[in-house]
Amino acid sequence: MRTDLRSQRTVWLTATLLAAAAILVLLLFASLPGSATTAQGASSPSSAGVAQQQPAATPPPTPPALSAAFYMPLVRYPAGDEPVACAQWSLEHDLRVVSHSNPAPDSCGNSNVWHLLAGPESRMPSSYTLLSLFENDVQGLGLQGWRQVTGTAPYLFFNAGGDEKLLDGVVPVAGLTVVAHPGVTQVVAAAWRSPINGRVSITGSVTDIDPRGAAGMRWFVDSATATLASGQTPANGRQLLRSGTGGAALAEQSVAAGDFVYLVLQGNDAAVGENTRLDFRITLLPDQVQIDGPAEIAQGTSARYTATVAPGQIIPPINWLWRATDQAPQGRTTNGVIDSTQYTWTVAGRKVISVTATTAEGEISGSKVVTVTGAPAIVVVSGVSTGGLGSVLQYTATVSPAFTAVPLTYTWEATGQPVVTHTVPTRTDSNTYTWTELGEQTITVTVRNGLGDAQGTYGVFIEKRLYSPIVRNTLQTSGR
Repeated sequence: MRTDLRSQRTVWLTATLLAAAAILVLLLFASLPGSATTAQGASSPSSAGVAQQQPAATPPPTPPALSAAFYMPLVRYPAGDEPVACAQWSLEHDLRVVSHSNPAPDSCGNSNVWHLLAGPESRMPSSYTLLSLFENDVQGLGLQGWRQVTGTAPYLFFNAGGDEKLLDGVVPVAGLTVVAHPGVTQVVAAAWRSPINGRVSITGSVTDIDPRGAAGMRWFVDSATATLASGQTPANGRQLLRSGTGGAALAEQSVAAGDFVYLVLQGNDAAVGENTRLDFRITLLPDQVQIDGPAEIAQGTSARYTATVAPGQIIPPINWLWRATDQAPQGRTTNGVIDSTQYTWTVAGRKVISVTATTAEGEISGSKVVTVTGAPAIVVVSGVSTGGLGSVLQYTATVSPAFTAVPLTYTWEATGQPVVTHTVPTRTDSNTYTWTELGEQTITVTVRNGLGDAQGTYGVFIEKRLYSPIVRNTLQTSGR
């Protein structure tokens, strides 16, 4: 009898504890801000996740805090090279932080950047409408996203978690990815609205992830007025946007703030079986590679030159190719946005340095002109070739070539004259002479710098000049 009572008490205590635990779990779930509710706050009867109309006046509920793992980058950038504000946009990256708004912001803080749309298969942007029904927990899988009509396509969902989910029990949706499904007669599109003016490259891919589909998915990259690229994935396969028809044009496109670029998914008129992963990225291209270093160096002197691209405007790794006049090409790959090299020229003259930076998004380049200065080669002396005894005569020495290194030291020597030395930062110099002796005189100018010297000579004839008074003759006429 005591054994039976103990057994009954044990059963009763176990049942009570289980019931209390169940009530506690229900209370905790009901208190979560992201729990599925209707727009009026009543609990949803749907077992497939509840669609709620986008609120017009009241702010959307704040989603529960996500663990750090939910924010792990899908695209693995080198350490310290995460996307920089307003320089790179990724649909998968920007939608990781659950947004209850459509249009959605980007990760840089710009509002109304990502527009999740549906429209007729004519793909006229003016006919697109925003997907208006938000789902916070699709099929109880933790997927969030937007659709037009409860329970049907078109829709676009994103898996903000790190684990794979099975949509409809069969479609694998990897962590941190976006999945879209067109309607029977409608396309579904993710549109990027440019917050900047500049040049961008477009990359990404379209992947058929639905094992129920028999044919691949058609896709288009459109501007507001034209198709930039298009393609069709293999059944259960993947196609890069750049490998589609016209894909080369995606390497560089000019955009103004407010311009749209659309990634459009068009199905095969099936109600199910067309779930597709969308990877859609936009990268701002820098205008050019900036090359810093001295614009003038002396022959035989080493100088370092540094090439830089704006951080975040081009994503490492970067393949650098250096070319310069009279130098062998140099190439290397870095995980940063700066590279440098050192040059020494043994021949003076005008040199050109060019640098090309190449990444998966395309290539940019820049150039710099460098003057390599050398020793003086030619000295030309100019002035009068004959002069009067006791006259003050001026002569000028001009050095060439134009890339002769300065400062220059000019040493003036002339017959019967003292030696004069000038050191000046110019490639010309002047001196004056007065001779008291008649006849042939010689001027010699020697020009030196730290790299060498050159010499020029000039002959002058000094003569005695006699000056006669001017006699004015007046013609007189007489009248008759």
